[in-house]
Amino acid sequence: MSTPVPEWPTLAYADWAPTRRTLHLVTQIAAKLRARLVPPAPRHLELALALTSRGITTGPLPLGDRSLEMRLDLIDHLVVLERSDGPRVAVELPASPCVADIWVQTVAGLAALDVPAPIRTLSPQPFEGVSDIPMDRDRAACAYDPQAATRFFSVLTAVHNAFLGYRAPWMTTTTLSFWSSSFDLSLEHWREAPPEPVWDADVGSADDIDLEYVIAGFWPGDERFPEPAFYSFTEPAPAGYAAAQVEPEAAGWSEELGEFLLRYDDVRAAPDARTALLDFLRSTCEAGRSEEW
Repeated sequence: MSTPVPEWPTLAYADWAPTRRTLHLVTQIAAKLRARLVPPAPRHLELALALTSRGITTGPLPLGDRSLEMRLDLIDHLVVLERSDGPRVAVELPASPCVADIWVQTVAGLAALDVPAPIRTLSPQPFEGVSDIPMDRDRAACAYDPQAATRFFSVLTAVHNAFLGYRAPWMTTTTLSFWSSSFDLSLEHWREAPPEPVWDADVGSADDIDLEYVIAGFWPGDERFPEPAFYSFTEPAPAGYAAAQVEPEAAGWSEELGEFLLRYDDVRAAPDARTALLDFLRSTCEAGRSEEW
């Protein structure tokens, strides 16, 4: 049985960066499978993953008169492939921590579930320049620390629950998704239906979409900014947006990243972490509100 993790545990980037890279790439396998079975959608929602009570999922994907789901279980540390009529295949992450092995076993699992070859023939090239190594040959990413993975999931769950408690009142659509490209949990408010995008599921690129939106999210850090943080930005941004005063006091504008930032450790240190995060969402959203909204 796993040891319970505090709601807002420490998540130092340097302590788990190798495991983070492995998980990042495994979520991209899930997104590629989802893109094979879900039609293109506004805001690229055909690529959006979701949280469960145990990890990250594609959700049920249409497979003829059945459905298929790929789940990343961060409690028991499995990649699970499951058909709606019962058959199931699981890959144990600690036993096969190399991305190349996870890729091969996942594709083999799809074949064992009688997923047609055109669907399971996924491009192994990672999205968004995360790596130049095709995932079916990536033996550079070969780390999986179960405790670190569970700790990350505990943070995602706390953030997800806080995000559900906030909605921008003047926006028409709200989505809450986990994105494998940037490896972040994103709360998006937007309005004005965009045109149908042109999407290439193998290379991860699409036409620009013209709409108004507010995006906030959490990501666990990367090489540019090696610590976990919350972010927020608005497009199109009103005049003086970057100079706006936002809450809590520890939050501010990052010229380098072009968005408001609030470090995760500053949220943890607040008397009420959830309130501090909701103040950040509210104040940055208000900062981006134009007179026309």
